[in-house]
Amino acid sequence: MKTHGAYYIIPWMLCVVPFAYSSSQHKPAWTYTDREGYAVMSAALGDVTKEWKDLIIRIEDDTVSKADVGPKLDACPKVLEEFASAERDFRWHLTRKSALQNRFLLRLPYLLTGSGGSGDVVYPRSGKIRDRMPMSEGSFYLSGV
Repeated sequence: MKTHGAYYIIPWMLCVVPFAYSSSQHKPAWTYTDREGYAVMSAALGDVTKEWKDLIIRIEDDTVSKADVGPKLDACPKVLEEFASAERDFRWHLTRKSALQNRFLLRLPYLLTGSGGSGDVVYPRSGKIRDRMPMSEGSFYLSGV
């Protein structure tokens, strides 16, 4: 999937991802390493959190699966034909959980949480960050793209 076209499928992805409720209790067998995928997820998180100030973003440390999102996936709007291959790729990523890595490019610090998370806050390379920042109240559950 090309990154420039990814912004058209992000609203569809965000329709699905907020409905993930549970995390597996063990570390997934797969590790998510797609550089473009991290760029797309970073863009989506950046857009959703653009109004946030001085908060640490919590991200669940493994991707969601079809079992997590359940029937909400089918309730999402139909994707335009030109993005059908991106939708198929998205649905393929839902067939397995993958462990996320500290590869997000965000303006705010973030923490991978869950059973496999390191517990270390990752700070952006630039920008002024306070020594003590509050943690966001909820966690983001993501899917590979």
